[in-house]
Amino acid sequence: MPKVVVSIFDDGSVRPDFFGFEGNACLKVDQQLHARLAQFGIVLDEVQITPKPELLLVEGEKQAQRQRQLQEPNVQGGMK
Repeated sequence: MPKVVVSIFDDGSVRPDFFGFEGNACLKVDQQLHARLAQFGIVLDEVQITPKPELLLVEGEKQAQRQRQLQEPNVQGGMK
């Protein structure tokens, strides 16, 4: 089950950590978290994303798939 753990430090910095999300689903949840915090007047000025291996793996797979699609001949147009 996906979960978000938000750590708030003495200096006022906030660090959300995302667990159990597939691919880049955590990025959408992060945007939703920022929106909810803003409703309470909490605006996070500086955002630093540290991708976990799961996100890097999914992004790498997407990039490899795009490369394969670019290298495949276009069979729809028909060759004479």
